[in-house]
Amino acid sequence: MASYRLEFSNQAERAIRRIAEREPALYQRVVHVLDDLGRDPFQGKPLKGELKGRYSYRVGSYRILYLVRRHQLLVLVIDIGHRRDIYR
Repeated sequence: MASYRLEFSNQAERAIRRIAEREPALYQRVVHVLDDLGRDPFQGKPLKGELKGRYSYRVGSYRILYLVRRHQLLVLVIDIGHRRDIYR
């Protein structure tokens, strides 16, 4: 299986920096998951409704929202946040 390239929205980059500063243990888990998503992006949960076409991957009480562009072998990380806020 081919590896997918990871790209981050500005919002996702800010979220990663914030997590790295405030919660180093969570940051390490997020980095590990992102590495896994680069190898197999379809392990996340496909979303429905307004968010159809996007995926969500659970990291404790946080979620990583992303799009998969198969033809470009690209995973676009849209946002990372707590589950109570991320789907708004």
